[in-house]
Amino acid sequence: MVLDLCSVSNVALSRILRQLSDVARHACTLFQEVEADIQGTHRRVRALHGRIAGLQGAVRGLDPKQEAVPVSNLDAESKLSVYYRAPWHQQRNIFLPSTRPPCVEELHHHAKQHLRALRREHQSRGDNREQKVQGPIAVVAPPFPPFPAICSQKKQTIKDRHFLPALCFN
Repeated sequence: MVLDLCSVSNVALSRILRQLSDVARHACTLFQEVEADIQGTHRRVRALHGRIAGLQGAVRGLDPKQEAVPVSNLDAESKLSVYYRAPWHQQRNIFLPSTRPPCVEELHHHAKQHLRALRREHQSRGDNREQKVQGPIAVVAPPFPPFPAICSQKKQTIKDRHFLPALCFN
């Protein structure tokens, strides 16, 4: 009985030692990976320090009083007859009438109404040019949709439907 107990404890001890060696091996590989990451970070930091030192030297060599500060002349720019045009075609109507969200459709409708009113006002002024009486142009911005907009409320309810089952832990 004592001999069996001794052999069982030796087997248990040897298994524990094997498990400890496996754990030590695993820890060693983890530490090697961490060390490699730290060395890579150290190399990048050293390179950045070198670049910063070079930039500091270049900045010290500059005289702020001799450097020209670019000045924008808006008067000259406003008198240009040809303005910049992008080499690519830009879409004007991103949403088609059939695919517009309701809030965008409402804004589009208000903008059309106000544009028509401005055109009518401009045409009536064109007819009365002899009078030379011109009043200020009244531009009325379309009202903003109620906050939050209908389309954002729909998006939020869709998001809520997707996230709620993930949050419930049964």
